[in-house]
Amino acid sequence: MSKLPSYDFASLYPNTKTLSSSQFLCYEKDPKDFYVKYVLGANKTKSVAMSIGSIFSALYADRQIDFRKLLQEAGAPKRIADLFEQVIKRFPMLKNGNAEFPMICEHNGWKFRATLDGFVEEYHTIIENKTGQVEWTQERANFTDQITFQAWTHWKKYKIPPRKILVNWVNTKANANKPVHSFNTSRSIKNLKMFERRVDVVLENLEAGNFTKQIYV
Repeated sequence: MSKLPSYDFASLYPNTKTLSSSQFLCYEKDPKDFYVKYVLGANKTKSVAMSIGSIFSALYADRQIDFRKLLQEAGAPKRIADLFEQVIKRFPMLKNGNAEFPMICEHNGWKFRATLDGFVEEYHTIIENKTGQVEWTQERANFTDQITFQAWTHWKKYKIPPRKILVNWVNTKANANKPVHSFNTSRSIKNLKMFERRVDVVLENLEAGNFTKQIYV
């Protein structure tokens, strides 16, 4: 396969009352930017770094993918392909064979979609793979909102927080001493209830049609 799996935008807002983690966090940060990107559809072109991350997610799910060709087309340095070939052997094969597993929950008449790199349902384990040169640390894994969104979605769907969240960071810096770093993290019910208050604020403002004012003052 030499093409990346297509991302499902059609099932998301504004086509339906469904928010992805990217949409949720974008709206929280700046309703005007959200309106331009997701209502008007003026999404920015993917950066090379974003494309590298998407290609690694696809490779994680399907080891037969022509990742070298995809990376070349994305304008990534050749060393990234060599790095991927080296580190992918350390990652277990996915049972479902799907890149970016969609987890969907419902809350107050809306749906929320967390897109996971891997999910082991019987153990309630979320797997999130990251690539890039910006350092991931245990603290970053513990407090990143995207991962909190994933944990909250799991909590709403399964009525329990995920038992384990594994964050793997592939360091794409040239000559990195340690190319793969892994962090175990979690979110408490208290964390998730606090996050849900933020969800309710976003929904209240979206339903009121607020695309001009910051929601937190």
